[in-house]
Amino acid sequence: MPVDWLGAERLFENHDWLRSRVGGQVLNWYLRLDRQVEHLHGDAGWPAEQFEAALADVLGSGDEVGTHPHNWRWTGEGWFPDGTTSWVVENAALSIEAYATVFGVAPPSFRYGDRFVSDEVVRLLLLHPDIKVDLTTEPGARACRGLVEAEGATGITRHVDHRLSRRYRPDGGAVDIPSETEGLTMVPLTAGAIPGTGVVDTLTLWRQPEEFDRMLRVRLLDRELDHLAFAIRSDLALMPRAVEHVEANLDTLARCVDDLEWVRASSLALQPNEESDQGLGLVGSLATVVDDVIRVIHPESPIVVAPVADAVREIVERNDHLAGQLAASSAAHAEAELALVAQRARAAELADAVDAERTRADDLRRRLEVIEQTKLWRIRTHLLPVLRPLAKTHRCAIKRWQSMHPSDRSGAPM
Repeated sequence: MPVDWLGAERLFENHDWLRSRVGGQVLNWYLRLDRQVEHLHGDAGWPAEQFEAALADVLGSGDEVGTHPHNWRWTGEGWFPDGTTSWVVENAALSIEAYATVFGVAPPSFRYGDRFVSDEVVRLLLLHPDIKVDLTTEPGARACRGLVEAEGATGITRHVDHRLSRRYRPDGGAVDIPSETEGLTMVPLTAGAIPGTGVVDTLTLWRQPEEFDRMLRVRLLDRELDHLAFAIRSDLALMPRAVEHVEANLDTLARCVDDLEWVRASSLALQPNEESDQGLGLVGSLATVVDDVIRVIHPESPIVVAPVADAVREIVERNDHLAGQLAASSAAHAEAELALVAQRARAAELADAVDAERTRADDLRRRLEVIEQTKLWRIRTHLLPVLRPLAKTHRCAIKRWQSMHPSDRSGAPM
């Protein structure tokens, strides 16, 4: 039976709070067009029809609309996320086809649900030149069998190395291998290290503002950072606290980044002559730039080129040395982070042990209080002052008798 899309309705009715936080610039919207929508509403393109007026409004504001399928599959008794290759590709193809039926062209940008990314889906996207970018990957997030274990997902939501954080063109055979293939640009969502843990995770806009601020400031120190990309779910519009966090974090972004420009996702596609330098680092980027300078000076003049080339080699060697120092420093920092985590775990164990001892002491104290209230304990308390001197006298008498009869240890005075 059809279901209500309360979050989408709320967000479409009132997204001024979101647009005002991006300076009135553009937003990107992604529609659920997939098999689950088709099953529930009779048509995979139902959302476009249901929210036709709202979509016309946001498109008129310069926004971009893409597609965002999820791989839910109906078993006849319930739903589960099916990561089977054939199903995932079929579902993605249906989403693209439904979009083209509504808008007349393939979607300019694409993002698979629950960060499910696969080589097969990327190969499908490469067949559609109108699809400029894919925003599915979330570098650094751990591989898992579905985002919620209880859902019983099949297939693996794969891990993408956190170093693939810049825009890059994916290889046709492997999504996480940069190449010079044209027609599609991977635009990863922005990731950051969670303070004090060493764990890299997606920098979501609904994080606690203090944690978001710290993660963002560290992320902005990366000199290779070439974009920022964030996603929110429509159901956040139904959660006042989440909305407050999004607003606060967007304000933090505006304060931390000068001339922040929010653009249509498809405009982030790498152009045919644009170098992504993914994986080259500072040394590769510098060598490329200086090489261009040499060609501009005079590519055929050995008198000019030789000294410049020597200078280039010296700079690159120096950079290589600095890169090695940076790598060593990063490794030392990672080891320190791991040691800190281990120390915190040990401190937590000790704290648990102290709590256990306190609990045991409290239990013994309560038992003693119960014993002290018994009749036998009160009798003992009254007789103890009388019995102690008698016991002492008895011990002294035993010692005297034993000293007088050293050969007879079998008896003693009573």
